[in-house]
Amino acid sequence: MTLGDLIERLCTCYAGISITGLCEEYRDGLDCLKEEPWYLREKDRPVGGISVIGSDYHSFELCIEI
Repeated sequence: MTLGDLIERLCTCYAGISITGLCEEYRDGLDCLKEEPWYLREKDRPVGGISVIGSDYHSFELCIEI
């Protein structure tokens, strides 16, 4: 699965998103993420791993390793 495939499969993401080496705690939504300058050149990179971390009930982060 590529980074682009994963982002397309996520309908909605209320968690912050961190992508190794690209962004940390991104919270502007998936549509805005696709408009980031690095997205087009990085979207075809394979995803190495996915994890969800949370410090409390309302604070979660989707961590994507590429």
